[in-house]
Amino acid sequence: MSFIIIQGKLLTPNDFPDIQTLHQRITDFIIRYNDSAQPIKWSYTVAQMMEKFATN
Repeated sequence: MSFIIIQGKLLTPNDFPDIQTLHQRITDFIIRYNDSAQPIKWSYTVAQMMEKFATN
């Protein structure tokens, strides 16, 4: 999980009364997120990537 997910879904707005509450909410969020997370289904192929970054 990246920090951008935590920031967008949990930390904005930052309404935590203390560091212990923040820690607990992050921990709870990670547990919930990991229980429901699905793998990313990539549609961009390796060939497309190689073509895009090939130097001519």
